[in-house]
Amino acid sequence: EKRLDIVIYRLGWAKSIFMCRQLICHGHIMVNNKKVNISSYRLKKGDIIEPTSEGIEIIKSMMMNLWKFSKRFILIPNYLEVNNKILVGVFIRSPIIKEIYYPKNINIKLINQFYKKN
Repeated sequence: EKRLDIVIYRLGWAKSIFMCRQLICHGHIMVNNKKVNISSYRLKKGDIIEPTSEGIEIIKSMMMNLWKFSKRFILIPNYLEVNNKILVGVFIRSPIIKEIYYPKNINIKLINQFYKKN
């Protein structure tokens, strides 16, 4: 949940992780006013995420399509802040496990046990 691609997805700026990675790899995202083109970039507390000037129109268009066709609202997690009028997001803090949304019920304890054995 600290990865840049995941945070962009959680901010609701793209409808899939793959779209988020494309935005990053094509140089449309900045962290603390510096272009970042690495999807796995780890964010730190207080980092500011925003699109470049070219990225603004791309993200606005994706967001309009997302809202128009899916008819769903994006729930922003408590560990992020976003201002979609000016397209700026802030990574406030590291999330706790209970704050992370998974589309299915996942037993984190079983996953941890599996990786501890290997």
